[in-house]
Amino acid sequence: MKDFYKITVIFCLFIVFIPVQAQLRNLEGNVTDEKGIPVTDVKVTPKGSEQSVFTDENGFYSLTNVPDSVCTLNFAHPDMKPASATIGIYDKIDVCLCLLISETPPEMSLEELLEMRVEINTGDKQHLSPKP
Repeated sequence: MKDFYKITVIFCLFIVFIPVQAQLRNLEGNVTDEKGIPVTDVKVTPKGSEQSVFTDENGFYSLTNVPDSVCTLNFAHPDMKPASATIGIYDKIDVCLCLLISETPPEMSLEELLEMRVEINTGDKQHLSPKP
């Protein structure tokens, strides 16, 4: 009977001290622009992770061994607005990125703007009147 208790105690201690391993999963998907054209070289990073991959020429990415605790993927490209996607229960996450458009117009004087407009309309600068 004492052996039974010893075995039970050892078994319980064994279960308690076993490190809990996180579940790992694989994620994949495609990244396109607003027109549905694949976007290459998008950096895909699970939030809070050092792991990252880049999309290929077809806009496809594949992440392996992503911890189940990761809830969000971040998408970054120099010419696109950054985006995030919630993973949820899905293993395939497709994302559409928008082009990055400059919110502030370039600074130029009224004179430069008029000169540019005249240049475009006439095709050369010779038709410009002299500066006052």
